[in-house]
Amino acid sequence: MRIFLFTIFYLAPFIAICQNVSKINKNLELSDSLTFQKEVRLYKRFGVSNYTSVLRIYMDNANEWKAEFYEHWFMTNNEKGFNSKKRHLKPKTDIELIYLNLKLNHILDLPDMNSINWKMVDKGKVITIQRKINNKGDKKINYELEGRKKHNIVDGYVIKVQISDYKNNEFSFSNHIEYLKLYPEIDELIFYSEITNLLSNEFGVWK
Repeated sequence: MRIFLFTIFYLAPFIAICQNVSKINKNLELSDSLTFQKEVRLYKRFGVSNYTSVLRIYMDNANEWKAEFYEHWFMTNNEKGFNSKKRHLKPKTDIELIYLNLKLNHILDLPDMNSINWKMVDKGKVITIQRKINNKGDKKINYELEGRKKHNIVDGYVIKVQISDYKNNEFSFSNHIEYLKLYPEIDELIFYSEITNLLSNEFGVWK
C-alpha cells in the first residue's frame, strides 16, 4: 500500500502536465500532434501553479527555422478561461545548430524519468544479522539490505518534451538539476540538463 501511494504521489506532476497539454494546445491554437517534419516542443510547468510555458522550434514548409515561446495561465479562483502570450525568439546562434546539438544529446532517444527511478537509489549494503533460535545459544544467520534510499523531490517543475524527425519521441522529467547533484553519474540526468541548459542559454528563457 505504501509503495502504491508513493507511486501515485511521485507520478502526480507528470499526470497533471500530460492532462493539461491538450487544453493548453487548444488555447494556444497548436495541434496536439507535431505539425512539421522537424519540430521540438518543451512544456514546462511549475508545481501546482496555473502557469505553463512552451518552447517550440521547427522548420517550416519553406525550410526556414523558427522558434516561438508561449506563456499560458489558467484562470484561478474558479474563474473560467485563460491568458497567454506569444513571442518569436532569436537565439545567439543558428537554430539549425541548436537543433543538431539537441540531437547530439539524444533527445530522440531519451526516456521518461520514471523509467530510470531504479538508478536514483543509494546502493546501500548487505548486512549480516544473527538471531538466537533456541535457549542453547544456537544462532541463525540472515542477510538484509540496508541503506537503500530514494531521494524524492516532489515540489518543483515538470518538463514534457516532444520531437519529430526521422522518428518521434516523447518524454517527461522533473527537477533534473536537483537530482543531478545527487546522482551526477546518471547519463539521462546529464542529457536532460544539457538540453535545458542549451535552450536556456541560446534563447534566454527559463533563467
